[in-house]
Amino acid sequence: MRRGVDFAMQQISSGIAVFRDMLSDNLADIADLVSQCEDDETTQFERSCDSDEEDGADDVVQSCSVDRVMTKATDVDTLPLVHSSVDAHGNMLWTFPVDFSQGCVDGRNGSSACSLIALIICQVVLTQDVQVPIAGALSPLWATMLYQSMVTGNNIYDQYRASLPARYLSAAEACDILARNENLLFEPEEPLPVRLVDDHRLSCIASQLELLAKTPSRKFAMFTISEKTSLFVVQRPDIVYVDTHCHMPDAGAVTVLGSCNRLQDFCRSIWKIEEISPDTFENLVFLVHS
Repeated sequence: MRRGVDFAMQQISSGIAVFRDMLSDNLADIADLVSQCEDDETTQFERSCDSDEEDGADDVVQSCSVDRVMTKATDVDTLPLVHSSVDAHGNMLWTFPVDFSQGCVDGRNGSSACSLIALIICQVVLTQDVQVPIAGALSPLWATMLYQSMVTGNNIYDQYRASLPARYLSAAEACDILARNENLLFEPEEPLPVRLVDDHRLSCIASQLELLAKTPSRKFAMFTISEKTSLFVVQRPDIVYVDTHCHMPDAGAVTVLGSCNRLQDFCRSIWKIEEISPDTFENLVFLVHS
């Protein structure tokens, strides 16, 4: 519809330009009419899209409710058993097979639900008091949490977007969707551009995570890389990074455990895993526990 409106307005504008001399007496009135029509059509189009999304949001069923994520039955034996490894920066790394990722779990072919999934993991970690993983095989609790969060986030996204085109949802949009079930405990702050190396210390991600780790309470931050959201969980003296996306060519979701005392090395590991240039700005969003 929008393309048709744009095309019609372009044709009218072109006609005015061609017949400018003949229409000189009424040109101002015609131009005002065209402008008014454009504004009216744009408003109508935007309201229509908003209405479609609202209708989709109303269809999110309670079976997808965040507070029920860990109560769903899961056959632990079917989940991959992943052992930790130590990377070049001394951080603990758990790498899942490619089919254990948000876009491939349970036979899916793609997913744009990363912001929802990250928020669901936050909620589960907080309400279920999930502790950081330890060296060795990743615990069944962590594997179950990641699996159920991916499945639940995908289901909520699918129902919310319904027949609308798939697109990335910001932290604020994801919070708004999950808050409709009246059980979300978080609110997002404004996105903060950060990168690995910068002349201004507070523009570096390590410095921002250091500020987050100053209090003993558990803190969360969503990290957006090219419209892909991952998650930091700060539980001093540890910090955990979770990314449920596929990591090509043959890796799925990843979990990284590091130390709050070595945040620069921890962030270097993340930059390598996500293949980010050190001088590229990415977005960090702190989540406030409401």
